[in-house]
Amino acid sequence: MILSAAERQLIQMIRAAHRHNLSLAIRARDGRYTVRITTYDDGGPGAGLGNGESFDAAWHAVTELRAQRAG
Repeated sequence: MILSAAERQLIQMIRAAHRHNLSLAIRARDGRYTVRITTYDDGGPGAGLGNGESFDAAWHAVTELRAQRAG
């Protein structure tokens, strides 16, 4: 099986999740993907959201929600 860079990053994040408080949500609907990542580490909660027509596009479009709200 050949994995894309986004798929490899997802696997690495899942493998490292035991060291962090991490929540991942991936939604596929009507030919679009939504990726939401939420962390609760020492620095406080952080969240990112990305959308795209492929998993790779959604994964690489994840931006921090605080930055989106401020802008």
